[in-house]
Amino acid sequence: MKHFRLMWVSLVLFGLVSVLPHCGPGTGTESVNEGGGAESVAEVTAESPASEPGAEPGNEPGKEPGAEPVATDTNDAGTGPETQEPTPESTTTETVPEGSAGAEVFGDVVDFVAQTPLAGVKVCVTGPQGVPCVNTDSQGKYRVTGIPKDVEFVLSYEKTGYVKVLQPMAPNLGSEQNIRMISEQTLPLFANLLGVQIKKGMGAIVVSTFNWKRTQFVAGLSLSSDATGAEGPFYINAQGMPSKTLTKTSAAGLAFFVNVPPGNYIVKTKGTGGMYCAAKAAVPGPNEDEFKVLVEADAFTYVGTKCERRVAMSGTVTDFVSGNPIDQVKVCLQEPKGVPCVTTDAKGTYRLPGVPSRDGIYFSMEKQGYLTNIQTMDKGQSASYSVGMLQKALIPQLAALAGVQVKPNTGVITMRAFRPVRGFESGMTLSMKVSGATGPIYFGTNGFPDPKLKATSAAGLAAYINIPPGVQVAEFAGTSKHNCRLGRGWLGQNKGEARAKVEADSINNFFVTCERPLTRKVDEACYNSDIAKPEYDDCVADHVCTSGKCVAAPKRFASCTTERFCASGDVCVGSNIATISERYCLQPCDPSNPQCAQDYQCLVLSSGRGACLKKCSAKADCNDYGTACESVGSSTQQFCQ
Repeated sequence: MKHFRLMWVSLVLFGLVSVLPHCGPGTGTESVNEGGGAESVAEVTAESPASEPGAEPGNEPGKEPGAEPVATDTNDAGTGPETQEPTPESTTTETVPEGSAGAEVFGDVVDFVAQTPLAGVKVCVTGPQGVPCVNTDSQGKYRVTGIPKDVEFVLSYEKTGYVKVLQPMAPNLGSEQNIRMISEQTLPLFANLLGVQIKKGMGAIVVSTFNWKRTQFVAGLSLSSDATGAEGPFYINAQGMPSKTLTKTSAAGLAFFVNVPPGNYIVKTKGTGGMYCAAKAAVPGPNEDEFKVLVEADAFTYVGTKCERRVAMSGTVTDFVSGNPIDQVKVCLQEPKGVPCVTTDAKGTYRLPGVPSRDGIYFSMEKQGYLTNIQTMDKGQSASYSVGMLQKALIPQLAALAGVQVKPNTGVITMRAFRPVRGFESGMTLSMKVSGATGPIYFGTNGFPDPKLKATSAAGLAAYINIPPGVQVAEFAGTSKHNCRLGRGWLGQNKGEARAKVEADSINNFFVTCERPLTRKVDEACYNSDIAKPEYDDCVADHVCTSGKCVAAPKRFASCTTERFCASGDVCVGSNIATISERYCLQPCDPSNPQCAQDYQCLVLSSGRGACLKKCSAKADCNDYGTACESVGSSTQQFCQ
């Protein structure tokens, strides 16, 4: 039995079918744009309403930015230390070249117990006509060519004495498929480990969940199927053994359905913490997180998924001039596609769930009579966005104040520079090298264009108009006393650059975050409480600002505005209601595989990453960091904040 326990572990580590992308070593954390300020955390269910966010600098002059809350979903797969996730077998994933006449599938087939090559396995493609079957060579290698593009198909692997394996495939997915086939003699022992009796004439479904941006499987997913009479799902624990108590995937990322009647079915995955899954070696179903499955008698059908974390965009939309909320504003994610649009409510608030936590997204806000607002974002930037929309009728009047005319079918780019501690940033310049663009136009503290200004005023606002549609590059610069970075927008190739999407009759905003030098030490005033030294207002590293003065503290749990205040690898986290003195350097964690110390829990941040927050029952539990013991979102558990 010990031999077959090891055999089962081999199954989990390698999978019946290995179709995982080739990635470098996983770090467990993702890159952070430091200019975005501290991240926020909330614990809500996928259907819970977002907390109403505080205003963030958009087009509204004179409003001070505060902490940026975001509604995210928290992974509830576990709260304590877990076994380290296995690293998937490294393979190479190829995609079908654009314009090619056909695709190909290739790979290796081995015995999953002995891990030795299987020669003479018949590999066939069903669905498209005229694709010849092939046999694996003495090294277990195969290659099927001439598969038509843009056509669903099924790969089958058959050899006498082995259980048949099926792979329903969507068009143009990765072309390397490495197979681990189980012998018919091993199958009863495999069933015994699951605690079931496999029936003759029935099939099985194997589902593997994989984080496509990291070399690891995904924990915390639950699966379901519409296959009547099927047994399962059976989840495999992190040690590679079937568990009767697990209700979600472990770090092994693997689940099974057995005794499935032959036919066509739908398998659905459901993630926590904003995790969504798409097809990797599978066929997408009619709805998101669903997959089409073909089951045959006495065969295994494999479903390979690639999963990613998503967040919920939220904020408030108001009129630029009056400040009143605007309802029925259509908010849409333009890139990537696939997320349904939402509209603002009577308070002007919106919540756009299911936004991929990836580079290069952009969304729009549109209502008749107003200039369409476009916002671009890169990974790690805050998912809270509030803005003041400008009525189209006011554009000529504002342009006249600047002494310019507005050209038809052009767009606008604005830059807002602000400090994460207090107020907006003066002395910033904006430039663009775009033929026909007019600017820069700087706005005075009264919120109106001032042709005499050569840099931003205390309003921190600048603009270019008459920009032709397309992706344009804008440059920004400040004085040597300030460290200014792009806080929201698409990053440019060089420091001090932002890329902006421009459309006709639209306005694109990007934001610049400016930090002050770290000079204040023990007992010195901090966070601009010393009016005589307004340029030098932050504590040096290893210090915390407490009651307006710097106090020595370890780097972990030190107060921060961005991660440059923290020890290498730590994250800068603030709560939904945090002030600048309530943001701390905390240990990062992976929400899909939390590994926090005892009394800490991994919660999802606004970027989709995680941080270990300390659980508490009273303020006295938060002596090491935090000023309060409070719940997060709708959770009844309290955390130090």
